[in-house]
Amino acid sequence: MEMAELAMPVLADRIESYNRDCQKLNTLDDDLNRQLMDLHRDGLDKFQTQDSSEQELDALFAYTVNLSQEQAAIERKARSAVVQIAAILRDLRDSLETFKRRMREFNNKINRRQLSDLKVFKIEPREEETLVKAIQTLISTSEQVESGDSFDLFDHNAVLDDKELNHAKDTLIKEGEARGGLRVEHLFRLVFIIAKENQTPAEFEDIDSAASNGTVLMAKLITGLAMLNQMQDPRKTIKTACYLDEAASLDQHNQRNLIEIAAEFGFTLIFASPEPQITARYCVPIGTTNGKNHISRLNWQILEPINNADLKPLA
Repeated sequence: MEMAELAMPVLADRIESYNRDCQKLNTLDDDLNRQLMDLHRDGLDKFQTQDSSEQELDALFAYTVNLSQEQAAIERKARSAVVQIAAILRDLRDSLETFKRRMREFNNKINRRQLSDLKVFKIEPREEETLVKAIQTLISTSEQVESGDSFDLFDHNAVLDDKELNHAKDTLIKEGEARGGLRVEHLFRLVFIIAKENQTPAEFEDIDSAASNGTVLMAKLITGLAMLNQMQDPRKTIKTACYLDEAASLDQHNQRNLIEIAAEFGFTLIFASPEPQITARYCVPIGTTNGKNHISRLNWQILEPINNADLKPLA
């Protein structure tokens, strides 16, 4: 009996201590659940599919133990993404440089002879400076990443707060979304540089407003012939015909000039005109048979035989 009387106060103390521990555990459990809900609201829902909050917390604690490895994996993926994007951007930049070089070659072609009454006629690409600068900024950053300088490139203070880099990324993202993706043709615009004798060259974005109708027509024709010539495989020589409607719109000087330029580019011109043209060397009458146009080699009229030796192809 005495032993029971002695044990009662100890038991009471232990029960009271047990109750306090239970309250602390309940409070701690409530705090953990509340903080877990805060993490969900902040976007950390990686382990929310667990069967209970306790299991979710266990998975979360295990995750934090490996957080440094997770960060390293994220940085490796980020580095890989930067390298891949940089490769795409380099391809865009290199394609732009290739296009600019081809345009210089193109201008050399069309300036072998005087074009109508123009002293200067060139088509030049003008870079869209904002886009090209943004591409170059990201390429420069990626080169540091690829050189393996440091993972600090992905540090919040090193990259995410870099105003120039952020501006470059935002610019490309915005333009890419607006255009359905960036292509090389988005990095430049074409301008026509034109001047007659004793005039200062002027730039035009619309060739139709740059000169007289005859001059504009001549410019378009030679430009088209030069483009077709440049598209051909240089390893193969091709001779083909090019049909020109309303040839009478050009004067005789421009007609002769155009015939010679077309021959240099590998084309034989076919003039269509309701009026006789004295620059023509062959006349091909078009007859009608059963309501259909008909051309016969027997009806060709040779006004001036063509000497192939006179035709000097472009170098």
